[in-house]
Amino acid sequence: MSERIVEKFELHTLEVIEETPERLSEVEGIGPKRISMITKAWGEQKEIKEIMIFLQGHGVSAAYSAKIYKQYGSQSIEIVKENPYRLAHDIYGTGFITADKIAQNLGIDRNSLIRAKAGLMYVLSQLMEEGHVYYPEAQLDSQGKGNTQCR
Repeated sequence: MSERIVEKFELHTLEVIEETPERLSEVEGIGPKRISMITKAWGEQKEIKEIMIFLQGHGVSAAYSAKIYKQYGSQSIEIVKENPYRLAHDIYGTGFITADKIAQNLGIDRNSLIRAKAGLMYVLSQLMEEGHVYYPEAQLDSQGKGNTQCR
C-alpha cells in the first residue's frame, strides 16, 4: 500500500498525507476509511516527533522521552514545562536528580519554590529508605544542605 502511495505521489507523498490527505483516494484500494486511518497515524507520529524533539533538546534521552510520552501523551511538553519535578513522582525510575537536570535545562531557577518542594520530598524519601519514620526539623535542614544534589 505504501509503495503504491509513493509511486503515485513520489517526492510529494508526505506533503499529500499532511496537507491534502483526501488525495490518497487517487491510489487504488484506498477509500475514506483507510484515509482516516492513515491521517490518524500520521498525526500521532507527528505529535510524538515534536515531543521527542522538545525533550531531547532539553537533555532528555530518547528512551526517557518515550516514557514521558507514554505517561502524559499529548500533554507531555506542557506538563514538563510547568513542573519537571512531577516526573519524579509520576514516572517509575525517575528521581529528583533526573528531574532537576531537566528543570535546569528548562531554565528553572535553582532557588525556586517548586525546586525546594521537590528537594524536600527527595530528602524525606531518602530518609524513609534509611528506615526513618520521624526526623527532627533542625536536622532535616542540615540533611538537605549536606546533600549535593539538593544544593
